[in-house]
Amino acid sequence: MANPLSPDQLPELAALTDWCVQPGLLRSRFRAASFEAAGRFVAAVAAVADEVDHHPDIDLRYPAIVQIVVTSHDAGGLTRRDTRLASRLSAMAAEAGLTAEPDTAQGLTVVIEADEPDRVLPFWQAVLGYRVSADPDGDTMLVDGRRFDPGVVLRRRPAATPAVRNGAASVRRLRIDLTHPVASARAAASSVAGGVVLDADPQSGHWELADVEGNEVSLTGRPAPQPADG
Repeated sequence: MANPLSPDQLPELAALTDWCVQPGLLRSRFRAASFEAAGRFVAAVAAVADEVDHHPDIDLRYPAIVQIVVTSHDAGGLTRRDTRLASRLSAMAAEAGLTAEPDTAQGLTVVIEADEPDRVLPFWQAVLGYRVSADPDGDTMLVDGRRFDPGVVLRRRPAATPAVRNGAASVRRLRIDLTHPVASARAAASSVAGGVVLDADPQSGHWELADVEGNEVSLTGRPAPQPADG
């Protein structure tokens, strides 16, 4: 079984401009000229997946959008099999006349904070019908075994929080982790919509946001462009 690799260990990711790099996976969406054309592309992707014995998750939506998620299920993350497959699928899409729309490919994780995550785990596992999965950050991760619905992280609630954090209430009802390629635009839009910026690090592509009642979003996207040397 292959070991998962971090993005730093996969320099070829820089060339995969059709794809959004998310924790442990590559995600993109491709738009075809018609629903029929999108279906033909799905069939072609399935044939290649069988050929190379590496199978992505494929989602076909009206009017003619195909979402593809590439990951190494046996490794629990990204490997070079994924970058090779993603590169091949991009070439196939271009040849078939599909347009890549990686900036629409976001990923969502729901985070539930509890004083005793292990105590509430059986309830959430039962009510969701999810299975427990290893999480690299040491949290308890619940995932849909069929990979249709967002994952849920059970995280220990911080021992103490400020009464007010940058104008947002301190009682946190919900937290989600959201990855989006153009996170800076999402952060700006949320601020206009009345949100509160708790922390911002555009250089690393990360924002901590909240609504006025304290529900929080950890938003991650592409790092800001670095100035060229010299």
